[in-house]
Amino acid sequence: ANRVRLLWSLRSPTLLQRCAPMLAHHLEGSSPSVFIKKGLGQPPGGFPLGAQEGRVDVAGFLEKAAADLAADGATNALLFVCGDPNLASAAKNAAKKTRQSGFAFNVHVEEFHFLPPSPLPQRKTPVNPVHAQQVGK
Repeated sequence: ANRVRLLWSLRSPTLLQRCAPMLAHHLEGSSPSVFIKKGLGQPPGGFPLGAQEGRVDVAGFLEKAAADLAADGATNALLFVCGDPNLASAAKNAAKKTRQSGFAFNVHVEEFHFLPPSPLPQRKTPVNPVHAQQVGK
């Protein structure tokens, strides 16, 4: 059976509220680890998906996930990482450590490369306001 594990660290309660209904169905039978930045104020009834205020323990999460998946007979899993370089490095290092126990994470790090500003000169003529209005409709 395919099992999804989620470790998510975020700063926006609004993003969590909006995404939780879309994620909940895919996380049935698992206990997601969702962490939100401290000091943002917990809503009445708590955060969705069991989110907690605090910092992420990437190594601890992956160690437990590897042990749980291995107990179910799995020998490897896909690990998708999207975040800053420190998070990606922590995830890759933790994934390497699980190999010592015989479980392998195949790691994919999502990287966003934004283009630097164009060296072309800036447009000196104003944009046609009619055209801009039509595009904005």
